Amino acid sequence: MKDNELFSQLLYSLQPYPAMRFLLFCSEWGERERTLARFCLEGEHELQVYGVDMDMQSIDDAKIRKRVFRASQERYNLQGRLYDYVFVNAVMDEMETFLERIYTAMMNAGRIYIDSKNCEEKNCETLGQIIEKCNYLSVSLIALSEETAYLSARKMHGWGD
Repeated sequence: MKDNELFSQLLYSLQPYPAMRFLLFCSEWGERERTLARFCLEGEHELQVYGVDMDMQSIDDAKIRKRVFRASQERYNLQGRLYDYVFVNAVMDEMETFLERIYTAMMNAGRIYIDSKNCEEKNCETLGQIIEKCNYLSVSLIALSEETAYLSARKMHGWGD
């Protein structure tokens, strides 16, 4: 199966309920990003896209909320919303700081999916340790193919030490 078909299966395995909120960080508007957008539009879910060093005009659907994202910002303007799912398809600098800031924008028991291209030298163990250090739990690797995978984790506020 292609990466995109497996990604679509991942989305449909999320046990969707009405009006879920999705947050996407991406550096391109590729096939996986379009698949997530279709999934959200079909299910009447909310999708907020933050473009990391990308041309936001490539996202042509008016129903998709979009903003430019700069990781160096002192604060992330997430508009006081809490998100059920966060997808990080862009390579992020200073991943630990990013994860700490995004933690506050997630619903309790929300899930984050981080593209494996954020792993150093194809070693996702280090990234998994950073994720756990930032109070996320149940870190696991979901392989879509030999080249593509996501690290998945849950925000479980109050379950830490």
